[in-house]
Amino acid sequence: MNCPHCSKALENVIPKDRFDSVYADRRDLKTKLEEQATALAATDTLNSEVEALQAQLVESRGALTTLGDQFSVHRTITGVGITDPDLVDAVQWAYGRLPEKDRPSLADALTGWRADPATAPSLLRPHLVAPVSPPVAAPAVSAAPVDAGAETSTPAPQTAPAPPTNAGAVPYNGAPSVYTPARIEQMTDAEFMAAYERGVLFQG
Repeated sequence: MNCPHCSKALENVIPKDRFDSVYADRRDLKTKLEEQATALAATDTLNSEVEALQAQLVESRGALTTLGDQFSVHRTITGVGITDPDLVDAVQWAYGRLPEKDRPSLADALTGWRADPATAPSLLRPHLVAPVSPPVAAPAVSAAPVDAGAETSTPAPQTAPAPPTNAGAVPYNGAPSVYTPARIEQMTDAEFMAAYERGVLFQG
C-alpha cells in the first residue's frame, strides 16, 4: 500500500476497506455466537422441563400401577362377599401377615377361609361363618276387616218418660166453689194448678 500523499510504499498497514470488512465479519460472528448461546440456554431449560416431565410420568405410572393393584385386591375381596371397608382392610392386613414362603394367592386364601373358617386368621373367623337364619314366625291371624262403607246400626238412646204435669200436686178437696183474688194469692202453685185444671177458678 502506498502513501496517498507521497506515494511511498507503506508496510504493515491495513487498508480501511479491509479493516471495515474484517470488523463487520467479527460483529456478525459475535451476533451469531450470542444467538447460539441464547438458543443453548433455551435448550437447557427445555431439557430440564423434559426431565421433570419424564420424572412425573414415571411417578404417575407407578401410582397407576399401585392403584391397579389396589383395585384388583379390592375386587378379589369383594368378590367373595366381603364389602365392609373395615373388613376389607382387615383381610389385607391378615393376608400380608402370612409367611411369604408358599403363600397362596389372595383369591385362593379367601376361598379356603370361606370353605373352612377354622383355618382363617382369628380376626376374620367371626365374619366368615354363615349367619344362622332366625326361625320363621307363624303368621299372625288378623281380625276380619271392617268395611268402612258399611252402615252400622247404633241403638237409639232410651229417654226416660216425662213426669206427669201434676206430679206432686196435693188434691184440694175443701176448696170453695169460687176463688177470690185474695184466696188465689194465698194458694201454692200446686193448689193453683189443681184448681185451674178443675176449672173452678173463674166460676161464679
